[in-house]
Amino acid sequence: MPVSFPQHQPIVVDASLALKWVIQEPDSPRAQALLVNWSSERRDLLAPALFASEAGNALTQRMRLGQLDLPSAQRALRDLFVAVVIVPADAQLAERALELTQLLSLAVVYDAVYAALAEREGAEFWTADHRFYAAARPILPWVRFVAEAPSPPDAV
Repeated sequence: MPVSFPQHQPIVVDASLALKWVIQEPDSPRAQALLVNWSSERRDLLAPALFASEAGNALTQRMRLGQLDLPSAQRALRDLFVAVVIVPADAQLAERALELTQLLSLAVVYDAVYAALAEREGAEFWTADHRFYAAARPILPWVRFVAEAPSPPDAV
């Protein structure tokens, strides 16, 4: 049964999803349609502080591959910071992330920090990371995957 959230509730997004707003990747049209919808609903989009490093790392990888130049990567990063509210880390969030890492049998804690933030805020957590989604969804009903979003009408 789908979990329903009131329209005023925030949304937690990870870097794998948010990067699809600023770089053309598979499922970018879906991710961009989600952003438009959330903006029209005036939803706050939240991410933990590690979002900045994850997004920066992904943009750096694209620069190394010659897919982006530095000014384009910087512009993409600025656009992400306009869209997403960064939530500082705290001990309770980190502790819950460790618990979720164990519960979900994750190799690293990064994704669990996003899930812990969503849990604390009573928010959906949207990701484009299928591996995390597959591990989390049976246990954490507020975790959503970009492919769950409807395709925009003009997507091919």
